[in-house]
Amino acid sequence: MSNRLPRAPAWENRLKNAASRLCLLALLSTLPPLSGCSKELSVTDPGGGDPAHSPIERTSPPAKENVVLIVVDTLRADRLTALRNGNPVMPKLKKYASTTWNFTNAHSQESWTRPSMASLFTSLYPEVHNVQFMDSARLPSDKGMSTDVLGDSLETLAEYLKSAGYGTAAVQSNWVVGAQMGFAQGFDTYEILDYPDVLGDAVTKRALELLDVLEAPFFLYVHYMDPHAPYNPPEPYRTRLGPLPELSPEEAAIVRETGEDLRKWLADRLWVDGKLWVHSDRSTDGGNSSDFTSAFADYMEALYDAEARFIDDEVAHLIEGIKDRTSNTVIVFTSDHGEEFWEHGLYDHTHSAYEELMHVPLMFDFPGADPRTITRPVQLIDVLPTLSSRFGLPVRQRWQGHDLMAMSLGEGAAEIPVFMQAKASIRVFGIDFQAVILGSEKLIIEPGSKREELYDLRADPGETVNLFLNFPQRVESLKSLLADHRSRNLAVSYPPVTVFLDGLDPIVKEVLESMGYL
Repeated sequence: MSNRLPRAPAWENRLKNAASRLCLLALLSTLPPLSGCSKELSVTDPGGGDPAHSPIERTSPPAKENVVLIVVDTLRADRLTALRNGNPVMPKLKKYASTTWNFTNAHSQESWTRPSMASLFTSLYPEVHNVQFMDSARLPSDKGMSTDVLGDSLETLAEYLKSAGYGTAAVQSNWVVGAQMGFAQGFDTYEILDYPDVLGDAVTKRALELLDVLEAPFFLYVHYMDPHAPYNPPEPYRTRLGPLPELSPEEAAIVRETGEDLRKWLADRLWVDGKLWVHSDRSTDGGNSSDFTSAFADYMEALYDAEARFIDDEVAHLIEGIKDRTSNTVIVFTSDHGEEFWEHGLYDHTHSAYEELMHVPLMFDFPGADPRTITRPVQLIDVLPTLSSRFGLPVRQRWQGHDLMAMSLGEGAAEIPVFMQAKASIRVFGIDFQAVILGSEKLIIEPGSKREELYDLRADPGETVNLFLNFPQRVESLKSLLADHRSRNLAVSYPPVTVFLDGLDPIVKEVLESMGYL
């Protein structure tokens, strides 16, 4: 099915052994297993307890609508309208967007998966839920890496809906938000498939199987890892959008020799002596001399686009399956963050707060509602309050997001600032970018330094012209907003919950290493 480069035999054997052990756990599920690759982990939170297997006292919620949350990992918002060689990258989702409440100016709260999804699930900013780092140690430790996890003191979207009588299930393919990271809280069943050995078509298949057995009202969370690196789409998607850019012999050799480790190889080269090193001729901010030709950057982005084209078909297949099975399901479609392809001299994600990372798609498909296109800035922490409003469920006072239905229907509603941060996944790297959007203005600052960037996103969506010297009063006003925001967050923040990676399931650690997270 696929045309992926071969793995090292040792890794392949370890993965098969791991899959055999984990597949045994799937036999404990009351749901039908996905042949060959479905793994249901123990969903025990670090605080104790086993919410997946505890008795559920079902009550009738005020509303009978189901909800399916579809997350496509690493999907930039601009892919829905992008063209490659004259071909639309995501034609089906672009068409689907026109039938939904399409929020075209939505933003993630963080630039990598775990804190972003924690914010979506809790309606809290990262500095409040404190799930921020893959390695949270301030200094290297002899005990190994300590990682932030979602503690049981935080109520998640699944727990909230479960308390209202919803059955809850998840199928996803990103171990960064796995059960041992605390993200299975509130789910009756929580399954993870191995990406990139298992691609989006398997996620779709399993999600449809779950839809066939879930009893209404239900909440289903589906998380596709494609188009996350290693950008290895199955045939014929690899060239469906046209031929790949031609590489120099040296660059072709790098691609051939690194194989699926190319993304990790590139990400490693961003760091020299513990400092972020900008290196690409695509850079718009005066980066160092280029390591790669523009063809290489375009080659990587072309593979990413091919992945997006593949997942466009898969998500469309899933949405069609949802609508075939039920007419009263709210569908939410979004992404956790985007991806950089050297627009500002950087590659991958976690390193900055620019739009290529923070701007994500967000759609709500409300049964019976007329479609709308909403251009005002919104954020992922708004998802939970919006669903609460739709279903007529109680509001939690600690939520920091807003009801997007009320915001969109309100006449002359005041502008609400959107706040974001980028701290990278490794704490000792010291990355700390804070950003705020108010209307069309976006300010990015680096606390502790003099770095300040002001952009007019309406006139300059690519953030190429820094206006901070032109409008000092606007910079100070937005800086004040950021300072107040940070002070409020620190005053109500939850204590971080951390575990040492050495104490995790070895397979979880191994997969995270293979994906370049460690």
